[in-house]
Amino acid sequence: MDLACEELIAHVKQAQIRFSEQYAKHNLKIEQKWRSFKELDRLKCVNAANGFLLAVREDPARFSHLLVPEFSRLDISSSKPAYLLDILKYRATTPLCEQDTADRDAVRHALSTCFLTKQGVESPGNGLSNEHTCGASSAGIPLEPALLGSPLAGVCEGVSIPTTAPELVLARQAYTLGYLSIIMTKILQYESKERIQPDRQARASLQSSTSSHSPRPLSIPDLISSSKEHAIHLHECATFIASDYEAFTWTVKNAVNGRPHTVPDKAGKLLYLPPRQAFQDAYFETLVSVQQKMFIWFYISELLEVLHSTIDKMHITAILQEISNVCQLEYARSQAMYKRRVQTGTGTGLFRRIPGCSDDTGNPRVVMKGSPDQFTRKDPQLHYVLRLCHPKTTAQDATMWIEKLSTLYKDHEDERARAADDEAESLTDLVMITSLIQDLRMATKLPSPSHKRGLTFISKYTSANAELNSRKENLVSGCILATAHNDPTHRVGGAVEVSFDSHMTQKCVKSIHHLYKSMLQSCLEAIKLQHGQSKLALVDEPHYPLPHMTSRTTAFKVQEKRLKEKTRPAFSEVGGVIATTVEEPTEEVTSAVPIQVSASTAKTFSTLFDKSRARGAVTWSELEAAMAELGFSVESKYGSIYTFTPPATMQGANPLNLHRPHSSKYEGYRVLLLGNRLKRVYDWNMNSFRSK
Repeated sequence: MDLACEELIAHVKQAQIRFSEQYAKHNLKIEQKWRSFKELDRLKCVNAANGFLLAVREDPARFSHLLVPEFSRLDISSSKPAYLLDILKYRATTPLCEQDTADRDAVRHALSTCFLTKQGVESPGNGLSNEHTCGASSAGIPLEPALLGSPLAGVCEGVSIPTTAPELVLARQAYTLGYLSIIMTKILQYESKERIQPDRQARASLQSSTSSHSPRPLSIPDLISSSKEHAIHLHECATFIASDYEAFTWTVKNAVNGRPHTVPDKAGKLLYLPPRQAFQDAYFETLVSVQQKMFIWFYISELLEVLHSTIDKMHITAILQEISNVCQLEYARSQAMYKRRVQTGTGTGLFRRIPGCSDDTGNPRVVMKGSPDQFTRKDPQLHYVLRLCHPKTTAQDATMWIEKLSTLYKDHEDERARAADDEAESLTDLVMITSLIQDLRMATKLPSPSHKRGLTFISKYTSANAELNSRKENLVSGCILATAHNDPTHRVGGAVEVSFDSHMTQKCVKSIHHLYKSMLQSCLEAIKLQHGQSKLALVDEPHYPLPHMTSRTTAFKVQEKRLKEKTRPAFSEVGGVIATTVEEPTEEVTSAVPIQVSASTAKTFSTLFDKSRARGAVTWSELEAAMAELGFSVESKYGSIYTFTPPATMQGANPLNLHRPHSSKYEGYRVLLLGNRLKRVYDWNMNSFRSK
């Protein structure tokens, strides 16, 4: 065995290992996507190997047609999906030494042609290979540009022909692994840039960029439905955070890390806060924040119902002004919370605290250093993020920067990893409110925010916050029993343990909840009195299910280190939400006729409706594919907001707006939240789907 052949052996063995690892990691996704593609979609993926792949099975212009006649663009794209999938599985899961027999037969067939006979190529023989010598008769290296300097470079470029049987077998398997590697990579990339649509209802794919098409205008009833659905979703999230150990710990921890005192001033000094005080502030902020956004969205949905029920022009103008001001209030709140995460995350070092100055909420004031423009070229992601944090960025401007950021993430998936999970979570609220404002501008003549008119909610909201701040010390002082903080920067890290008193916590929760509930009811009554009861379709009681408090108490403990499930305390209510914990129902209501779906779709929904802590993860592409199989169309709205529209056969079902998760994957408690949302909106459960 000469040196060149030994070098080929080493190359092909490593290539087969890499190919097998890639297939094992992505085979389910590849099969799911490939089967959902139409012939045109498959051809686009196959064309990625253009220059290596044959145009047709017998392509005399290419030497490779003698060694790998089964690989042609026409065969792969026009045949049934199993044609390529079977080849992928065989090459990835069968040892090289076992592939040797079939490859020798292919070479023997090539030797029978006149072309190779004239070259005087020696016979491949009948010897058997093993795991140590298989490289002399089989294996291959991916024909990627970076590998064209290998011993097979001449073969790849078609300028030389191997003259020994082992080299011919190596060449065949080199072509094979090269083709499959390129096509498999293209399939994965293709699914990340193309939106899946039902085969009989939509285009072959959606556009890869959200800015390349405009979403259809929504009607007022559509906005009522979507805003109320989101408000109820926020209610569910608050309930779950209150009852789930991991979710509550994660929220409080990030609230501590994002506090303004962790940002240095001009001299580089941090504002010292005792650990107990830092956790009290973060704890109070967590309870208040979940209440604020929940009641704001409920109020917006109620105002939209009032708007839809009246025909009086003056009344419509006044309601639109009130809606505009409340939307601006939520935008400012979401932007401030997003800035909190960025200033101690992606934007670390680009913000400074101003000593002796406070913002509207009484916290130390933090401002941005310089202008975001300095990062326009050298760091586009940071530029977009800082633009979203800039105080001069309006809600309409934010829509543009969110779209740019979303497009960047689609084109460069590795950029997503730079942003922490808490940044992505806080960005969700900002995306949702900017999306609503954009929809309102398209559906109505939404006026600009005003400081003189439409202040019913804002005035009462400001008063409620002032009252809470004045009672903060009394409300929170007894909630934290003990703290242990070893981080010199006073951020949560290392060994941090915090214990809360359940009785005092519940007292705090009730006070916050009832204060905002009374505020909301007062605002609705004020709107009713201001514009005349006879013309309003507004009943005395709100239409949404307001959270109610109970007297259940359960001691709980929040700590950074992960506890065993059996030692974790059962949470009671936290954050002014219903005190019912998320429990698995004793009996699932089974649909009369379970929906027949593919095995991959059945697995996706099984994961979503799994109530155990050992539930798996669901990727965004898996969710899209599953919904598309049920007939849903997937439409990109603004940035990372996508609308799942049910088919006409699901009469009365409303579209569902979902925010694509930061990591393009639902995992942990977010899987359970998504499953609960699908159950509430479409009445699905674990028994609604059955594999074909």
